[in-house]
Amino acid sequence: MELIKKIQDRDAAEKAYYDVIEPYSELLEFSFHKEFVSEEKVTQRTASSDSLNTIASENNDENVINLEEFRQLKRNCDLYQRNLQKLQLLFKQQSQKNTLLEKQLSLQTELNQEKDKRVKILQDELWALQLEVAALERKSPNA
Repeated sequence: MELIKKIQDRDAAEKAYYDVIEPYSELLEFSFHKEFVSEEKVTQRTASSDSLNTIASENNDENVINLEEFRQLKRNCDLYQRNLQKLQLLFKQQSQKNTLLEKQLSLQTELNQEKDKRVKILQDELWALQLEVAALERKSPNA
């Protein structure tokens, strides 16, 4: 029963890791997409150098804001990558622990089966001895 509880706890822990990792993965993908779109905008603006000369200061302010937003997204992306790596390591460690517990459970199950067989043999021997004692008791008062 204790091993079943451990396995259930393990399954709950794995689900918790998955629930944490999945949003980070989605956010990471979103950040990369956002970074790609921002880089495309920068590339398009750089390619059209004639139009860059005519951009108003309002557009320059927008570029500064976009650049700051890009930097913030990059920092967030790096943070999420580190957290994801840590979670992957924890998940790997937990998986190894779960594998070990499964092996222990398997061995314990085999051991219990062997013990059950031995108990059955001992019970059969006990019954045989009890029958023999009963037979001897029946013979001795008659003799």
